[in-house]
Amino acid sequence: MKQLFRELNQKPIAYYPVYRKITGSTTGGILLSQIMYWFSKKDKIFKTDKEIMDETLLTKKEMENAKKLIKKLDFITVSREGIPAKTYYEIDWDIFENYMKNYLANEETCNSDTWKQVSTNGGNCTPPMVESNKNNNFNTENTTERKSKKKIFTSEDLAVAQYLFAYIKAIYASSKEPNWDEWANEIRLLREQDDKDLESIRNLIDLIFKDNGVYDGSFWRQNIRSTSKLRKQYDQIAYQVSLAFQNQKSVK
Repeated sequence: MKQLFRELNQKPIAYYPVYRKITGSTTGGILLSQIMYWFSKKDKIFKTDKEIMDETLLTKKEMENAKKLIKKLDFITVSREGIPAKTYYEIDWDIFENYMKNYLANEETCNSDTWKQVSTNGGNCTPPMVESNKNNNFNTENTTERKSKKKIFTSEDLAVAQYLFAYIKAIYASSKEPNWDEWANEIRLLREQDDKDLESIRNLIDLIFKDNGVYDGSFWRQNIRSTSKLRKQYDQIAYQVSLAFQNQKSVK
């Protein structure tokens, strides 16, 4: 019985229905509520999926789906950094403030008597983050504005892109300065979609462009001229590097 009372009196988590509306999902609302609680302490936090699942009792599948919804929010950046890779959540409070202003204005419109009369004739009122923006100029304009303000890559992504270009420039002096937004975004995609951490990306770049006595990267030095090419060939190069080091060990 004592154990039962201990279980019942664990620290509760806060759930805000407004976050359910923003994400369009109850599990998304639970995850966003918990993340916003941690943001009240720090703008950038590290949380493993297991830690959040233990805190919220979301299942693995619920956590995966909720996390996808969080990644779509303009005011939160989800990134994987370090070795081993860890998941970081970072909030942009300015974008969050603008978003909530737009959201509340939209909610007020939805709750107005005029809108209720229209909605009875087939109208549809949706929060700003919901994809259905048809015939809603207010919502479309603000969605576009949020997208233009969103920083889709981190300063660390940009630094790795510049790191690669420094190598390329040293070999090909006539190389023109690239579109840094595009280059940095490819590094972001390597992290977020391909599950590569920044240190591993840097290490692979070094192995391609530096003579190390184990792996001969001369072929790729001629072909890796952009971060998009690096991303495309990343797994193949990493596999070749792995084989090279395995062969060195077997020789010894």
